[in-house]
Amino acid sequence: MPADENHFWSPQLHIEIEKIDENKSIVKGLFGPKPQVWTFFMFIHFAMAFAFIGFSIVAYVKWSLKSDFKTALIITLTLPILWVIMYFLGRIGKRRGHKQMDELHGFMMKTLKS
Repeated sequence: MPADENHFWSPQLHIEIEKIDENKSIVKGLFGPKPQVWTFFMFIHFAMAFAFIGFSIVAYVKWSLKSDFKTALIITLTLPILWVIMYFLGRIGKRRGHKQMDELHGFMMKTLKS
């Protein structure tokens, strides 16, 4: 992708050519998000999962001790909503990068045919 068209959601293409013998090679390719984007999203998802478990435990302990547990409960109930928002942001990003994915595929097919 040209630098001026590259954005956060831009996909990448990784191609490897393995030589089998003098006349044969295997081409392996992977289209996907940039590793930085994937790592960031996975980190956020795991952080939200750990926070959900942690605040659920805090809410339960405070409830069982007859203490004020509203804040922990609100955070516990808000985290799944934030997770759904993150999911849809990922879907939107996937849609934004779809055109560039088609361009990468066309580039790969043109390169392999020549």
